[in-house]
Amino acid sequence: MQSQQLILRRWYWYGTMQLLMRGIESFSFRREQSAAEKIGQHLRISEEQNGVDELYGTPNGRTTFKERLSHARKEYDLFMYEHGRVIANASTSARRIGGYVEAGLILADKPKIAQAINVPISATDLIDGYSARKHKDGATVIGGIKDQEIDKERSLLVELALVAKGRMNWKHFALRVGSDWVMNKVVRPFFEERGIDTKAGLAGKAATTLVSAAEFSAMGNSNPESIQHIATGAKVGRVVIYTAQWGAALRKNRMVATPQEAMAA
Repeated sequence: MQSQQLILRRWYWYGTMQLLMRGIESFSFRREQSAAEKIGQHLRISEEQNGVDELYGTPNGRTTFKERLSHARKEYDLFMYEHGRVIANASTSARRIGGYVEAGLILADKPKIAQAINVPISATDLIDGYSARKHKDGATVIGGIKDQEIDKERSLLVELALVAKGRMNWKHFALRVGSDWVMNKVVRPFFEERGIDTKAGLAGKAATTLVSAAEFSAMGNSNPESIQHIATGAKVGRVVIYTAQWGAALRKNRMVATPQEAMAA
């Protein structure tokens, strides 16, 4: 009983950390979105000041800690402005490689090592989006799609290894893979063809976090079945929630379009 409570507490804190990371990413999106324009402004000001570097500050004279901190922040912003996309691509690639490493460790009967590297590998999901938005050209739609594909590839590899070693029931694996197939091959294309924005929302992020936490739990010595049920339910529920949301948006669009078509006729 005590060991089960310990596992549940660990799973709770892991899930809380994942949600917090995604919350920070969503909360800071607006500020990051305009970062490239602000850096561009700084660069233009610097060129117009005839040698007075507004971006880096005056190199001579004594400076306060606040000025040095501001100077370091501007250097960091400039670095991300130029190289943010390189860092984003490296982080995404690291997550793909990490999936193969985690799966290999599980198959080699070293699940505790796989569990230890699971958190830092998962953290790269926060780094790549942040870095891409800091770049002068910003994040791209293709980059977002690639990011989702790699997340699914990594999850598929890890869960296949867990099923092979008897650490996860194959039914959970089948339901999760099946729900992804229905979402990406049936539901999302149907609504995209009708002009509905199918960008992932809170339900998708919550499901991804719960599945990641369930995989983390399955790598441990004790793995309560209830955690797997919750994660699988969230994955399947995401399809239902998005279908209802996008269906409501589609009906709303049709209601708006009908009076306009009548007036045009």
